[in-house]
Amino acid sequence: MLTPRRLAVLLPLLAVLLSLSPSDAQPPDAADLLTLPIDRRAAALLEAAKEYLDARDWQTAIPALQRLVERDEDALAVFTVKGPDGRAIRKYVSARTEAQRLLAEMPAEGRKVYQGTYGRLAADLFAKAREDKDVAPLARVAQRYPLTDAGVEALREMAGRHFNASQYQSSAAAFELLLLRRQDLVQWSPESLFQAGLTFRSLGVRKFVIEKESILRAQTGKLQLQTS
Repeated sequence: MLTPRRLAVLLPLLAVLLSLSPSDAQPPDAADLLTLPIDRRAAALLEAAKEYLDARDWQTAIPALQRLVERDEDALAVFTVKGPDGRAIRKYVSARTEAQRLLAEMPAEGRKVYQGTYGRLAADLFAKAREDKDVAPLARVAQRYPLTDAGVEALREMAGRHFNASQYQSSAAAFELLLLRRQDLVQWSPESLFQAGLTFRSLGVRKFVIEKESILRAQTGKLQLQTS
């Protein structure tokens, strides 16, 4: 675990570290979606949820999407869309991932409703998960309640644990999800920002938004860290 005193020394060096040549390591490959079963009901539920989201009917859209997020087993949702040439083609997506994406893209009003609906339950589960040395309980909280404050903190805790165990691919996956969930980087702790920067660089991945925020903090002296 990085202590505040150690961070105070290491963070100003981040700008230098980011300029180094990345390693030959590659980020993890995406899972093969075609191994998942096709669920036509999931596609219909996603389509209906999109309409409710467009109508800003959060009370109806959010529980519908949450049903897909909480499923133990993921599935493929199949949609018919127009290709570049205007001809109809079939599009395959993970039902769970698509539901999480739609939730993440909600405006502040919808996210507030989500937090109010599932925040307390997620917080209770997160408190229990933190006591477990295994990251699996944390992963369940982060997966099932992605937009709650507790879900975000569970994801950050996972990323930090993987980093401290030198499991950089797993750490990168967790930090990537934090970015996808659109949490403002100014809310990230110096420790999380430092870990994310080194994690992605160790895999040969450039994350310019993280690099920019890290360098900005180092150059402007906005890192007010306690040394006790």
